[in-house]
Amino acid sequence: MPFGYIGQNQPKQRIKNTGVMSSFDASLLTKDKIFSGSTVLVAEVTTTDSATIVLNNIQEDKFNTHLVVYTAMPTQTGSDTGHFNVRISDDNGSTFKSGGNYAQARFSQYSGGVLNQNSTGTSSFQYFNAYTNEDYGGGGYMYFHNMGASDKYTQMTAHGVAGISATDVQSRFGGGSYKVAETHNALQFFKENYSSGNGEHYMGTWRMYGLKEWVLYDL
Repeated sequence: MPFGYIGQNQPKQRIKNTGVMSSFDASLLTKDKIFSGSTVLVAEVTTTDSATIVLNNIQEDKFNTHLVVYTAMPTQTGSDTGHFNVRISDDNGSTFKSGGNYAQARFSQYSGGVLNQNSTGTSSFQYFNAYTNEDYGGGGYMYFHNMGASDKYTQMTAHGVAGISATDVQSRFGGGSYKVAETHNALQFFKENYSSGNGEHYMGTWRMYGLKEWVLYDL
């Protein structure tokens, strides 16, 4: 039966799919996890004390878009964890790209005012989460596109929010691109000073999902 057909539901009908889903079509395809926009969990890390978080085995050959959802806070009360950065890998997390091919733009808003920032030629995607300052946690999401496409740039968009004091909240939006066309298959989250030995440790959960795209099925 071709999904998206408006008319009689005949088991052996063979007419062109209109692309319009009935409520029955959408319910059945969502249940079977083949409806556009369905998410599939591909990687997950929960930690109580880690300086870096790695998501790998992400099935980049199956999904054009990945969604990372996270919650995080420092492991010590009163510690200033600052922002964490993100690097990508082409060897499933054995090493991570640290050259100057990351380009990005971001927008921050908090109680002290609004700050626009731009940065290019950096060694990672930087400052896309909000501060997880003091003992106040934060969370957010990041979309990664084209990670499995060897002929395209890996691109990302992100939004993060966190409490930076008992009364203040910071929110950040942004996006970026890794300016080399190649396949990527893992992510690393870390604090900006981690490489110099000053990285704080986090507790929290990072989940990565693959997003299914629109496909017309004739089942």
